[in-house]
Amino acid sequence: MTTEQGTDGQVVWELNSMTGGKILKGEEQATMLLHYRFDDSNYEKLYTKMKCVGIEKIGEEVCYKVIFTPRQADPFTAYFSKASGLMMKTVILLPEQSGQIKVESFMSDYRQVGGILYPYQVFERVMNMDIYSTVESLKHNVEMSEDRFEPPVDIKKLLEPTKEKDQQREETEQASPISQPKQ
Repeated sequence: MTTEQGTDGQVVWELNSMTGGKILKGEEQATMLLHYRFDDSNYEKLYTKMKCVGIEKIGEEVCYKVIFTPRQADPFTAYFSKASGLMMKTVILLPEQSGQIKVESFMSDYRQVGGILYPYQVFERVMNMDIYSTVESLKHNVEMSEDRFEPPVDIKKLLEPTKEKDQQREETEQASPISQPKQ
């Protein structure tokens, strides 16, 4: 199974090899935008509350357990190494049409790029699947063409109004007493 997610700054989307494409809206959109940020330096604008609620071991690391309460999404938990301050784990409940899905992410192999430490390995446990991700290279301030952020063709199709949808909407509006002007 492959999943691709992205945004062009306006549309947030997901393309899944099993379920197809969908446009994310509401809480799903807010959650994706929050968790895929590159810069959390404006944390006071992102979260209403951040609270350290204890200390737990993640593998061999003793970690602070911190609950983050975002302004526009459900709270999530992050674990930060007491020794290094690096994020070692997150637990997120992702909103889906059928409910919430628990995602546990474990970060490791931190490397410095441009003075910033990034995890080059992430292991995720989602439902009954284990997903391993390895970053091969990471660069800052790379030139990219504008079309790099355009949604894939399958997502663009979802954004295009079809003649059938337009016709159905017109028929509904004509049949609805709400849309009829009063005489």
